[in-house]
Amino acid sequence: MNQTLSPATRFLGALVLTTTLACGDDSSATPDGGSTADAASTADATDVTNPPTSYEFESRFVAGESSVSYSGQVFRQLLIAELNAYVSTLTSQVDTTPPADDAILAGLNFYFDFDSTISGTTPLATVDGMTPSAAQATFDDVSTDKNIRSKLAGNDSATDHTEWNTVGNFLGWSEGGEDTDTPTELVQYWFRQLDDLAFDRINGAPLDPAGNPIANVYVTPEGHDLQQLIQKFLLGAVTFSQGQDDYLDNDVADKGLLSSNAQDADKTYSKLEHAWDEGFGYFGAARNYGEYTDEELSSKGGRPGYQGYNDADSNGSIDLLGEFNFGVSTNCAKRDRGSSAEAPTNFTKEVFDALLAGRQIIASAGETLTDQELADLVAQRDIASSVWEECVAATVVHYVNEVLADTEKFGTEEYNFADHAKHWSELKGFALGLQFNPRSPMLTGSRFVDFHTLIGDAPVLPNDAGGQTAIDQYKLDLQAASVIARDAYGFAQANVDVW
Repeated sequence: MNQTLSPATRFLGALVLTTTLACGDDSSATPDGGSTADAASTADATDVTNPPTSYEFESRFVAGESSVSYSGQVFRQLLIAELNAYVSTLTSQVDTTPPADDAILAGLNFYFDFDSTISGTTPLATVDGMTPSAAQATFDDVSTDKNIRSKLAGNDSATDHTEWNTVGNFLGWSEGGEDTDTPTELVQYWFRQLDDLAFDRINGAPLDPAGNPIANVYVTPEGHDLQQLIQKFLLGAVTFSQGQDDYLDNDVADKGLLSSNAQDADKTYSKLEHAWDEGFGYFGAARNYGEYTDEELSSKGGRPGYQGYNDADSNGSIDLLGEFNFGVSTNCAKRDRGSSAEAPTNFTKEVFDALLAGRQIIASAGETLTDQELADLVAQRDIASSVWEECVAATVVHYVNEVLADTEKFGTEEYNFADHAKHWSELKGFALGLQFNPRSPMLTGSRFVDFHTLIGDAPVLPNDAGGQTAIDQYKLDLQAASVIARDAYGFAQANVDVW
């Protein structure tokens, strides 16, 4: 279904449940910072019209146990975050100890092809400084035998709506030619670029458009921030792709929403429950996501104990398997927080309500869903899928605006090349991921290709050979790209203007 759900359609789909959550709506917070919904909740795990306010569901098969499980998804969220943290340290590493040839490439592939049998006891760098500390200190504490490569679009192809490893199917990037024909090849192309930059830095940093040495090893003279490109693309090609085109999809028998709801062997859950949970894990929300305000999810204010993570069970540590918000789940809050007073969004509430309602439908059903139960489940999936993507697309619009603002600063002391490269790379990395949702409105007609043609494979810089003419044209191209996104998702112009 290549269309965005209208607010009216979402409302009808939401009739499956009684709306009780207040996620992202600061006006409904109680004096102690919780939501009014949480304070008033009388959730019953068997009542489909009144799902719990947190993503907690007891097992129907093993008394006293939880049926929720998605450690593999948290593991890959962490792998992407750990890879990003590694890239952030490269400049200081390289400047202190010049690397051997391919040393950085090996370091990057350490995360991409992670091997638990060799490296499972490696400490998690991204949990350093957390207060309270994380309950998991190493990869093995989270899960085992997981890596990035195996779940990158094209490499786990049973449910892919497109054969991403077939030349011509992966769209949006042309630099590198046949070396970037597939998602895996593109990631490896960026890895090799970063390795080359690190090795060549021993002869001096490359120069920015003003002729100054580029501060960070992961930024190229062409305006590519490889740290941002890699991280944002992986969030699309792994977490978004797997969530949308595998676990929450319903186009392949015995997969995703068409999985059995009978007990899976001796586990505490059914395959269907697990599939929905895995989709939830790739969205990245903490289980008590609905208790956070937009400021807290964005780490921009609110209660100290809710700055992106929260010790929900008050045991003195942060369980990364349920008490931490990863990836796009925080971008939803950032866009809600930045939406206009004229047309405020509440992406966080809409997506979490749908994820809760869908899981409740599954928990309340028998071993085989009735036609009506499956229809209701697909309706909630459609809402969750649509809003999840809107969070990504709104973030793309946000970075279009940032790049436009950077371009307007050309020739002034306010212009910052590093910021410009960062903003453009976040824009491009997020936007490439939109093709991985089979229901994406960007896949209607030529929208996706047109958008990326306008954005290009690199930003136009102040020293572009085309001069002011090229700069002015690129501004028009960015504005046209923003209109494509606005029309595809039905965004209010008031939000497009301020995101």
